[in-house]
Amino acid sequence: VYISRISPKKNLFYFLELFKNVGNENKIEFTLCGSIEDEDYWLKCNNLIATLPVNISVKYVGPIDNDNVIAYIQKHHLFILPSFGENFGHSIFESFAAGRPVLISDKTPWRNLETHSAGWDISLNEPGKFISCIKKISGMRQEEFEKLCLGSRKYYIDRIDEKKLKENYIELFS
Repeated sequence: VYISRISPKKNLFYFLELFKNVGNENKIEFTLCGSIEDEDYWLKCNNLIATLPVNISVKYVGPIDNDNVIAYIQKHHLFILPSFGENFGHSIFESFAAGRPVLISDKTPWRNLETHSAGWDISLNEPGKFISCIKKISGMRQEEFEKLCLGSRKYYIDRIDEKKLKENYIELFS
């Protein structure tokens, strides 16, 4: 699932292009949530979606209510945001709260996720690594998926510790 504004900064087109190279071994269902801020960019994304392999379906559901974000994320296996930059990335943090792994760019404060079994933060200059992660998660066994879910939730809990949260906010805004 992708939950963010649909604008060039969030880099959705980049991620959609990656689907051309993931092969057809597994069926992938990708849900897009968020407001369309740039109609031309959305048209470009839609045109690309129309060319994707048949094993990949993309569904746009529009914006979702903030109160429902965590529950909505929990209906999916992976949160995706290949953004060009995030100061915090609230929807990423909500994915951790939901106990779902993330696949994001390395342009956020959420780093070294793989070592925490919480997902992956990858350089946008390494599309092959994104593709490998897509293949991995789409073919993953339930036990592996559950480990990532637990890792994501633990990553969240470790970061909401009151003392750590205060320290992280001070560091973020210093």
